[in-house]
This record gives sequence, structure tokens and C-alpha cells, in this order.
Amino acid sequence: MQDREESLVIDGIELQPKDGDGRAWRYVPPRPSLERGPGGKPMLQVIEAGSTAFLQCTARVALNEEARAALLARLQERRPKAKTLEAAPLSVERIRLEVMTGNDWVAVAESKGSGTPPWTAALAATLAAGQLAAIKSAVAGERKRARLRAWIVLPGSPAAFRRSETRGEARIKTPRGAASASFTASADASAPASAATALELSADISDFFPKGESNR
Repeated sequence: MQDREESLVIDGIELQPKDGDGRAWRYVPPRPSLERGPGGKPMLQVIEAGSTAFLQCTARVALNEEARAALLARLQERRPKAKTLEAAPLSVERIRLEVMTGNDWVAVAESKGSGTPPWTAALAATLAAGQLAAIKSAVAGERKRARLRAWIVLPGSPAAFRRSETRGEARIKTPRGAASASFTASADASAPASAATALELSADISDFFPKGESNR
């Protein structure tokens, strides 16, 4: 990312300009989320067959289109020149679905994801009784029963070096005659390379479901 224009934080999401004229912007994804189907319903399903329960869900790291468009609209209120908004370049190390069993978070399913935006991951698992209960509670709106976690890395920036040079000439007149001198002035500016930044993102599953909604 470049910082020729001031970065912003809107609704807790960091946005930075991609170019020098403030038309293209990037955002750092704030959390993983559940992918949504054509009807807008979160893509998490639990299938129960007797004593066996099977979970399928699809997660993503980038904002969905509706959320991205809303964020762009908020950005344009403060930066009218802004025309585009996209996720910052990043790599996803893994995406995990976890449930609370007892007093501990336990991983149910994990994936490295698609490797490309919007960094989706298909997660599937057979659920034990306690895990099934946690998922059902989360879908019903109870917090801290199930969550998505994602580990991402934002790339660092290379070192930058810039030199500017100014040339000029000075003339001096005296009663004895005139004299002239030319000069060259240069200035150097540099920015050190920055290291990659590792971030851990988390989202409560209950946030994606209206209270009491079933997704069986």
C-alpha cells in the first residue's frame, strides 16, 4: 500500500489509497465471514442422520459485495474522488471453524483456502454431540459458542529511494563588471523496507444469523 494520501479507518476497517490521486483504495479485511448463497443466506448447514451430524460451511476473508459497496459509499462521503475499493493483497495461512466445548475452543475444521480473493474455504466435519450443541446455539444467536478464525499475512513494502536535483545560475553586476556562477543542488529521500505483518482475525458465528434462525 502507498501512503501519499492519508489512510482512514471507517467502521473499524483500515483503508489506504492505492494510487496518488485518491481514486483507487484498498481495505484490510477485518474478520473472516460466512459466504452467502444466492438468496443471501449464510452457507452453513448441519445435516443430522440418527446419531450422526455432519457440518458443511463456506467461509471467506474478503468482504462480501454488499458490505464492500456500503464501505465504498462511506469512503466516498469523506473522499469524493474515490471510485474503487478492493481488498489489500495478502496471503491466507489458514481458516478454521472452532467451537466451545467445556472451557476450551476446539477446532472442528480447517483449510488453507482458495489462495486467491476473496480467499474462500470449504469446511466440512462430522460433529460430536458437544460440537453439534455449540453450533446449534451459535446459529440460534448465542455468542461465544462457535467462531471463525483466519490467519493472514500482509506483505511488506520494499525500500524506496528518490533523488531530486535543481540547477540554477546566479549573475552579479558590479561597477567593475559582471560575474556569473552556476550551481547544482541535490536532495536524497529514502524510506526503509517494512516487514510483512501477520494478523489473526476472528468472528463469532452468531453474528451471521438473525436470532433464532435455523439453518438445518
